Amino acid sequence: MPVPASAEPQSCTTKADLPARVSIDREWQVVDVPLVDTCAPEYAAFDIYGPDGFDDFLEYFPQDDETVSSWLVLGEMPPGVYRTRDGETSESVYDSTVLKYGSRARLTAKRSGTTVQLTACATQYNGMRDAFVAWAGHRVTVQKLDGDGRSWQYLATTTTGRGGCVDVPTRSPGRASFRVTTWETPKVFSRTSPAVTA
Repeated sequence: MPVPASAEPQSCTTKADLPARVSIDREWQVVDVPLVDTCAPEYAAFDIYGPDGFDDFLEYFPQDDETVSSWLVLGEMPPGVYRTRDGETSESVYDSTVLKYGSRARLTAKRSGTTVQLTACATQYNGMRDAFVAWAGHRVTVQKLDGDGRSWQYLATTTTGRGGCVDVPTRSPGRASFRVTTWETPKVFSRTSPAVTA
């Protein structure tokens, strides 16, 4: 006679829960990686592998309430997908995260009559220099806040110049708020600037 499904033993899992994404935007940072566990092991461990192979080692001692491990992310690490593997328990479940360089977006606005001169600037993090540098030749999108005060209207997509900035003149009869967003690339996360009003 088959055993009812409700009476069957439930499987357990142990996982190092990586964040969905990590922005590489400083010389180094410590990323806390909690253990998601329904197996109650005395010990759990995972290796983290990235584009260049092995990167770090996470270990946990749940019975001593040590259920968070630290992952050291350096500014010079290559962007890409990082995955856990080689778990110490047979019930290990593996996870992944995306590392990319961070970016910054800035917008200034100056009004002259009904014309607003917008200047959009973009920078991206350079791990070798530990600094944000001008992001030349990169696409940015400028938007204007709609009259409802909630949604954003598309104004233009343009490309930054050698200094990482580009001028975007636009007509606006009355005061309005604007913002700019950098486009995401395979190696760099996008970023939206604070709104400016003119």
